[in-house]
Amino acid sequence: MLLHLVEAALRSLALGGTVWLALSLLRIERPQTRMSAWTVVLIGSLAMPITMHWMTVSMPIRAPASSEAAIAPVTSAAPAPATQLLSESMSVPPAAADAGVAAQLPRSPASSPAAVPATNWQALAIGIYLAVGGAFLLRLAIGLVLTFRLLRRSRRLDAEWAAGSDVRICVPIATPVTFGSTILLPAQCLDWSPMKRGAVLAHERSHVARADFHVLLLATLHRAIFWFSPFSWWLLNELAETAELVSDDAAIESLGDRRCYAEILLDVADSAREISVGVAMARTRSVVRRVEHILTATVPPPRLGARRRILALASLAPLVAMASASYSSSLPRESSLVKVTFQAAENRLKVAAAPVLWISGDLQLGPADMFHADADWKTVAGHTRAVELPPWITLNGKDDVLKRIFENLAERQIGLALEVRVLPRTDECPQPTKAYSDPDEPERILRRLHDLGADVKYVDMVDPFFFGHRFSGPGACLEPTAKLARQLAERVKLIRTYFPRAQIGTSELVDESTPWIDELVKWTEAYQQTTGEPLAFFYADVAWSHPSMRNLLPLGNALAARHIPFGIIYNADEAAHSDAVWTDNTRQHIAEIESALGVHPDVAIFRSSAGSPSRVLPETQPLTLTNLASQYLLARPSLTLTRQSNTLSGRMVDAQGLPVATADLTIEAIDVAGSMDLVERHLAGTVPPGAATAAVGIQANLSQACMCAGSVDASVGVLRYDETSTGRHEDVPPFPPAAEAESPPIRAMEFFPGHPINLTFKSFPVTPGATYDLAIPLAVSASGERAAYAVLMFADSSGKSLRWDRLWFRPSERSLGVVVTGADGRFRIELPPGVVAAGSEIRAYFPGGALLGSQTTTLSREGQFRPSNTESEFIGSSSPH
Repeated sequence: MLLHLVEAALRSLALGGTVWLALSLLRIERPQTRMSAWTVVLIGSLAMPITMHWMTVSMPIRAPASSEAAIAPVTSAAPAPATQLLSESMSVPPAAADAGVAAQLPRSPASSPAAVPATNWQALAIGIYLAVGGAFLLRLAIGLVLTFRLLRRSRRLDAEWAAGSDVRICVPIATPVTFGSTILLPAQCLDWSPMKRGAVLAHERSHVARADFHVLLLATLHRAIFWFSPFSWWLLNELAETAELVSDDAAIESLGDRRCYAEILLDVADSAREISVGVAMARTRSVVRRVEHILTATVPPPRLGARRRILALASLAPLVAMASASYSSSLPRESSLVKVTFQAAENRLKVAAAPVLWISGDLQLGPADMFHADADWKTVAGHTRAVELPPWITLNGKDDVLKRIFENLAERQIGLALEVRVLPRTDECPQPTKAYSDPDEPERILRRLHDLGADVKYVDMVDPFFFGHRFSGPGACLEPTAKLARQLAERVKLIRTYFPRAQIGTSELVDESTPWIDELVKWTEAYQQTTGEPLAFFYADVAWSHPSMRNLLPLGNALAARHIPFGIIYNADEAAHSDAVWTDNTRQHIAEIESALGVHPDVAIFRSSAGSPSRVLPETQPLTLTNLASQYLLARPSLTLTRQSNTLSGRMVDAQGLPVATADLTIEAIDVAGSMDLVERHLAGTVPPGAATAAVGIQANLSQACMCAGSVDASVGVLRYDETSTGRHEDVPPFPPAAEAESPPIRAMEFFPGHPINLTFKSFPVTPGATYDLAIPLAVSASGERAAYAVLMFADSSGKSLRWDRLWFRPSERSLGVVVTGADGRFRIELPPGVVAAGSEIRAYFPGGALLGSQTTTLSREGQFRPSNTESEFIGSSSPH
C-alpha cells in the first residue's frame, strides 16, 4: 500500500512541477487561469492511485543477450527494500518491498533472515502512515462539525442588499466566510457602509459561483492522504491563495475602485481569526500578496468564459494522462527487474540533535550588552530559540534600546519572548507575588511592543497556577481551577489581539509534592479546554531539592503524552550569592537532572536571578551566563563508581569511550540517614530596614514545607548569628529560652507527616541594613529535604513581622576532597571510617571543562550497612547524553 501511495505522490509531484513550469514559461499570471490549472492538477492527483494502473503503455525494447547476466551481479549483496531510497528522499518511514516483486528477486541463502525485520518495518511504516493520516482526517471531520454548528447558530439575513444569496449573520465569527453555498457574515456587517457590504458580498459570491469551498475541501482531503508529500501542502496553500485573488478581482470589478477595496481588505484582515473549515475572506498569511496584486494591476483581468475554461482544462489532459500512465516492456517481467542495494542503517553516521536554549532573566542592558552584532555569544546564539524579556525591561526600557533588541534578535534569527504577569491584582486578591500585576500591566506591555514593531514569538505566563491556586502566603487568592482558567482565557484573547501568532505557554513551580504534579497535568487540560488551545510550552521552575528534581520525570512524561514541549529553568539555589557558587550549583543541577536522573528537556532555559551571575557576557569567560550555556552544549563524559569496603574507585571516559585524563573530580559524602556528624550550613543576607529584633526557629509541615517521604530524623547544634559590619554576635541554643541553662549543645528531633512543628528558640536585637550570617549545624535524613527549614524572623519595634529568611533542610554534604583521574581515566580514594559507618551515599562530580560538559554520579547504598570488614561492592554509573 505504501509503495503504491509513494509512487502516486511522486507522479503528482511531477505533474505539478510540469504545470508550474509551463505557467512560468508562458508567463500566465491571470488568477482564473491558474486556478483552473491547479484544480485539474488536484483532481488528477486525487485520482492518481487509481488511474496510474488503469492506463498501461507497452514499449517494446530489445532483450539483452542473457537476462541472468543482467541480474547475477547484484545477488552477492544482501537485499534491501527498494522503498528505502524513497524513504530517504521524502522522510517517509521505510517499508518492505511489495511481496509480489520481492518473490522474484534472487536471494542468497545468507540473506533470508533479513526478511523478518523488513516485515516489522513495513508494519511500523503502515501504522505511522495510518495514525498521521487518520489524525488529519479527524481534524477535517471536527472542523466540518464545528462549522455546521456555526451554521445552525446563524440567522438568515433578509436585507435588500443581501438578496439573491444565502447570507446569514453568525456572531462568533470575525470575518466573512463561505461555507458551501452559504455566506456567513459577522454581526458587525450591519454597521458597514454600503460600499463595504457590496465589496464583501461580491467577493464571497465569487467563491460560491466557482465552488471554491468544495475545491479546497478536496485539497484538504488530498493533503490528508498524501501528508508525507510537500507538494500536497503546497497545492492546498496555492489553491487557497489563488481563489482569493480571483474573488478579489470580482469584488474590484463590482466596486470599481482598487485602492478603496484594498483598504476594505486590510480592515477585514485586522479582525481575522483562524476558522475550522470554510473559505475566509481575510487569510492573514496572504493579505500582503493580495494587496500588492490589487494595487499593481492596472485593469481587471477579463473573465474566463466557460468555453475558454474548458479549452484550458482540455490542454492539461495529456499531461495528466502521461503522469498517470504506466509503462511496460514486452520482455518477461524477470528480465526488467533492477535491484539496488544500500548500506545498512547501523553503518551510517548518527548525529544527535543539539539542545535548544532560551536565555532569560536580568540581561544587563547597556553599551556592551548582548544585543550588538559583535557581542561575544555567537556559539550560544546559534543554539538559542528565544531571548525572554522580563516586565521591567518591556515597561521601562527606552524605545531606541528596545528597537535595537528587536532588530538584533531578528538578525540572529532568535525569537522574542515576553515574561508576562497575567493575573490581575485586585482589592479581593492583592497578592504581591511575581504572577500578579496591576490589571492594565499586560496590555501596556503588549501595546507598547506592538507600537514599536516587535515580532513577539512567545509569551511566558509566570506561575499563574501555583500563585493563583496553591499559594497560601500573604495575599493568597486560592482560586478554583475553573475560575483561574477563565481569567487566563481573557488574557489569551488580549495577547492574540496584539500578537495573533504568538505561542503562549507557562512556567510553573515544580517542588517535592507528588500530588502537585498530578494537579499541574490536570491544569494543562483545564487550560486547553477553557482557552481552546493547548499550552505551547511548559517550563519547570524547580524548587531545588532532590525530590523536586525526581518529580521532573513523571511531569515530563505526562507532558510528552499531551504533546506539550517541556523545558527546565536552570539556575541555582537561593543561598548561592557569588558567581562561582551560583555557576557551580547550576552545573550540579544540570548534571543531576540530565545525567543521574536521565531527564532531557526539549528546551533548557538559562535564567539569571537576583543579580547572579553578575555578568551575561562573554561566553568565552568562566562565571558568565552565556559561558554556562555554552558548556551545556558540550558532550558529557561517562563516570563510573565502584565501592569495595572503604575504598572508592572509578573511571571517566568521553562519548567515544576514550579515557579522560587529569580531570578534577569532587568527591562528597551525603548523609542520607542523618547519622554523620553535624555539618555547618549558612543563611546569609541583609537585615531589612525598620527591623528591631530577630527570632530563630525551626518549622516543619508549615507554609511550603512538604513532609512527602515519611518521618524525618534531624539534629541541630547551637546556632550562631553574626553581623559582619557591626560585630554583633548571638549564640542561639536549639531549645526554648526556659530550658537554655540545662540544655545540651545538640538537639535530636523527629518529625512526622501530618504534624506541624513551630519551634522558636531565641529573640535578639538586630541592626537594620547590616549584613548577617546565621551558621546552623545540621544533620538531616534524606526524607527531610524540603520537609522543614530553619527560619530567621525579623520584626519591627512593635513586634510586627517584616520578613522571614529560610534555610531549607536537606541531607548534609561533606567534602571528601578532590581526586585527579590518571592517564587511563581511573581514580581511587579511601573513605573515612565515619562516612562508611554512617552508610552515606557517595557522589562524584565533574564540573566540566573546555571540551566536556559537567557530569555527576551518585553511588547509593540500599538497606542496612554491613560492617567495614565485610567485602561488598556497590556500583553506580552515569552516561553522556
